[in-house]
Amino acid sequence: MEWKAPALILSAFPYGENSLVAKVLTREHGVSSGLVKGGASRRQSALWQPGNIAMLRWYAKLPGQLGSFQGELQEALAARVMVSGFHLSLLTASCALVSQAWPEYDPMPVVFDRTLELVEKIATSAQKGEQGEVQRYFLLWGKLLLDQLGYGLDLETCALTGENTGLKWVSPRTGRAVTDEAAQPWKKHLLPLPQCLVKPSAPFLPEDWLKGLQLLGYFFQKNIFSPCNKPLPAAYVRLYEQAK
Repeated sequence: MEWKAPALILSAFPYGENSLVAKVLTREHGVSSGLVKGGASRRQSALWQPGNIAMLRWYAKLPGQLGSFQGELQEALAARVMVSGFHLSLLTASCALVSQAWPEYDPMPVVFDRTLELVEKIATSAQKGEQGEVQRYFLLWGKLLLDQLGYGLDLETCALTGENTGLKWVSPRTGRAVTDEAAQPWKKHLLPLPQCLVKPSAPFLPEDWLKGLQLLGYFFQKNIFSPCNKPLPAAYVRLYEQAK
């Protein structure tokens, strides 16, 4: 069995003396794992950094085997992000979220395309020293990921009144939006809703970043990780703590 495809490196962990087990994202094969013989060597280690894009060959003798990777670097995005601690945290959290939230070997073309756009934007904004727009894009990407996993948030109309304006809160039970007026009796039990998730073109305010991370983190934990008795990825938790 064998395939060859462009891939985003999500993670790589030591295996044995000089090898790695890598997890990658491809358009046709989703999240896939493989052994990289000699991957920890000085010659190869730079390729297997989370955020890099490579042309990979995966091969195995039998279905169900871990298989092995061979790769050629196409874009060294990880090196471009190293100039900024914030952008490095953003990149690491993005890769960790996809790696741990999506089932292995499940094709995900929409998520693959949008994730590549995200990491490119992270690298570009790191070089420019910008944050606001890439923060907005990360939150919209996280909302898309939840939707593609089958747990999308309903932010179109108010769950109580049916109105489509003045949406400021989200029910932690249903994931549906609520207007500020309708939320008054239960406001302390609701999650704040950043306006960029309602209308992507809305002005992005500094407080939207923390609100968005809190909202997405809550529903990723509730719907994706808790059912598997897993915590949120540590990289996402660190990103949230940095925003506080």
